Amino acid sequence: MIKQFLSSAPFLFGIAVPIWVVIRIYVRRSRPVSWRREVWLAVFFTYMLMVAALTVMPERWATNREPRLNLVPFAGIREQMTGTGGPESTIFFLQNLIGNLGLLLPLGVILPVLWERRRSFLSVVLIAASVSVAIETIQFFLRFIGTSRMSDIDDVLLNTIGGAAGYFLFKAGKRFWSASYESKTVAIDQI
Repeated sequence: MIKQFLSSAPFLFGIAVPIWVVIRIYVRRSRPVSWRREVWLAVFFTYMLMVAALTVMPERWATNREPRLNLVPFAGIREQMTGTGGPESTIFFLQNLIGNLGLLLPLGVILPVLWERRRSFLSVVLIAASVSVAIETIQFFLRFIGTSRMSDIDDVLLNTIGGAAGYFLFKAGKRFWSASYESKTVAIDQI
């Protein structure tokens, strides 16, 4: 996964970053901006490039171009958990589980930080599910040009759960920072 990211990231970043810089300079000229928001937007942009590098850039070319598709929920996870694919399937199961849960977890945090209209659980879950379905759809069609990607409903489910977990982290962080800010305000007022 790291090897795949390192091989595709320079291409993506080389094209996308200059475009991003031009857009942000143009936006800054037309209206005042918050530097804090600009930093969050840069984090979001970088994160989305990383997601693209990990999920839709070809990791290797396959000789068999037949689309690989799993539409049965939890079938792949069950196969990996039972180890029917051999001892390496247990390791693959853990990598797949952690990777798919973690892939859209930052999205669940960043969306409500950047956009107030995206601060509801339903909104974050729907966007996470939509992003995941888009990734799996692209992977399905990339198979026709020879990539070795597989489209799997389990990935959509795990990605969506990861996005939801990110939303709960956002809510917990918001409570923590709010409580921390209030306690500092009270301490200052008492002085």
